Amino acid sequence: MGFLVGGARCATTTTAYTLAEHPDIYLPDVKEPTFFGNTYDYGCPSFKEYKNLYNKTDSNVLLDCSTAYLHIDNVPREISKKITNPYIIIHLRDPIERAKSQYRLQVRNKNENLSFKGAIDKEEERKNKGSSQTYHYTTKSFYYKEVQGFLSEFENVRIVLFENFVDEPMKVIRDHAKFLSADPQMLPGDTVDSNAGNEPLVPIINDLLVKEFPFRKNIAELFPWSFRRWLVMRIRSLNLSDKKKKLDIDSDISKNLVDMYSEDVKKLNNIIEQPLEEIWPRYFN
Repeated sequence: MGFLVGGARCATTTTAYTLAEHPDIYLPDVKEPTFFGNTYDYGCPSFKEYKNLYNKTDSNVLLDCSTAYLHIDNVPREISKKITNPYIIIHLRDPIERAKSQYRLQVRNKNENLSFKGAIDKEEERKNKGSSQTYHYTTKSFYYKEVQGFLSEFENVRIVLFENFVDEPMKVIRDHAKFLSADPQMLPGDTVDSNAGNEPLVPIINDLLVKEFPFRKNIAELFPWSFRRWLVMRIRSLNLSDKKKKLDIDSDISKNLVDMYSEDVKKLNNIIEQPLEEIWPRYFN
């Protein structure tokens, strides 16, 4: 079984949907089950339901693309308890650019009304109140401990940088397929466009998907978890426009974030086979 464990906002959605075009690779309708280490309301509630997601196929490779896994401490151990010899794929992106991208997504989905600086200043308070990972903009851009956890637990781990993916996306995805023991020549000629960073056509639709209202929980419980998750993701995907929201941050914030991440990036550089000093040079100055 293959796991694309993150990080979020690192081309994981495009990668997942393109791999799913392979006849021997199966991605369930809910591409992010988030069963292992599940501490969120949206995660798959039981191993039985998790297995049921994959009962519809006889494909050789089953794929779980839950990007929350990278930043849940006990996930590597939980996966190893239930899945024999899994194949782990990790995408990483310049920490500041990843944090900005996640913020843009939250704004697009009507989940964030603070400025980027305001959201960063509020992050620890939100975490202490048990907020979702989607608000952990800077936290989810720390990688060293998380990557080390997967490298320590599993033999088959493949790590790719977003910046290399952007240069040659299909080469990276074909190499992923080969890593998963699937014939890379069976993939399409180009990536599947996920529109993951695009703004909504009708903002109020996304607003309704995240707002609480009377009897919402009672209505939701009438339907299976997998259907509820699929429906929300499907509505969001159909509600995407061709526009992308840009975000600029001032140099003071950038400098503070560079200082914040430098030590973590340098430690990460010592455990992965990627020349981070060449690809993310600002953290080594």
